[in-house]
Amino acid sequence: MTEKNILRFGTDVIDNIREHKGGTLIPVNSSYMTPNGIGAYVTQANPEGGYMVSVAEYTTIALSDLFDIDVLNRYSANVFEPYRAAHVTSISHVPFLGVWFDESSDLWYLDVSLYFKDRAEAVHFARIGGELAIWDNEKGEAIHTNEY
Repeated sequence: MTEKNILRFGTDVIDNIREHKGGTLIPVNSSYMTPNGIGAYVTQANPEGGYMVSVAEYTTIALSDLFDIDVLNRYSANVFEPYRAAHVTSISHVPFLGVWFDESSDLWYLDVSLYFKDRAEAVHFARIGGELAIWDNEKGEAIHTNEY
């Protein structure tokens, strides 16, 4: 993977993520990159409807004081992009880069999240991966897998 194809973000994205205590960064083709490799598209929105599920083994945790643009860019380059490159043709669920803040622990979570239209399929995938919850895009809330 060349440096130009690595998804990187500007400080405006971190400011937005901090303000909203999380976000879903939508991947695009590298042709949308500016010449210096900075993502020109950066959109923060969950897909309409459906559910997001974290891929457990690709989760990174950052202390609140240390969560910054460098952490996000390193995660993107070292975890998210290799996952996306390896799975883009072999999975039916497009990967998204998810970020969320857990106030009770003062920790930021960065993960590869997959989109599912079907709630039962999302819960099943989450349970297999040992995830405790999925995200309901329409309601904007977590659904705990033991409640379904």
